[in-house]
Amino acid sequence: MELAKRTITLVDPQDQEVVIQAEIAETDAQRQRGLMFRDYLDSDAGMLFIFDQPQELSFWMKNTLIPLDILYFDAEGNLVSSTTMTPCTSDPCPGYRSGGEATYALEVNAGYVEKHGINADWIMQISG
Repeated sequence: MELAKRTITLVDPQDQEVVIQAEIAETDAQRQRGLMFRDYLDSDAGMLFIFDQPQELSFWMKNTLIPLDILYFDAEGNLVSSTTMTPCTSDPCPGYRSGGEATYALEVNAGYVEKHGINADWIMQISG
């Protein structure tokens, strides 16, 4: 099943931008599947998970083959937290919590946050 795509722009306080073409996971089934079983993700690609209500989110890497950075955002697009997640090969798989209420979770290739210097001052904009 092909997912809808949207353009995600991450903006720093000096209005510098990085752009990600993200697949959208907004149903329970899409969120549960996520990026499982994929062995490659383009450098400017990702997956945006959208939730109906702000809540503390937790993700895991069961059956996910590539390391990922996850960025959690609140309803206004403010960065709540980010961390690097590693593939999980045996149970139990660790959870990666948002550490606060979030409405969005954006997964990109591991190292993306460090490469672009993304920190708490950045915001997310969704278009397309």
